[in-house]
Amino acid sequence: MHGDVSTQDCSICIQDAAKQIRQRYPNQADTRIWYDYCFPRHNNKTFAGQVDTSFGIFYFNVKNVTDPETFNNKLGSLMDQIRAEAVVPKDEGLGKGKTKLH
Repeated sequence: MHGDVSTQDCSICIQDAAKQIRQRYPNQADTRIWYDYCFPRHNNKTFAGQVDTSFGIFYFNVKNVTDPETFNNKLGSLMDQIRAEAVVPKDEGLGKGKTKLH
């Protein structure tokens, strides 16, 4: 777990990821799934300290933005806020935030 994810979000992520792995890959000896808050992996061989260069499938939101200019402005402001938090020593390189589009 890293400092920008609550214990509850981390736990929910791991539970959902484990469920998805069991459903999608029930008989696989090597699986991994990457979510927003966690990256669970299991294997029947030791992999600690080894770089994972395996193939992956990525899912992402493909919906169109109805107002790209507003979206980009809000996104830019949000990234500025997150970046400003991340450089504060007490935040240990972590920044987080959210914004709403109307």
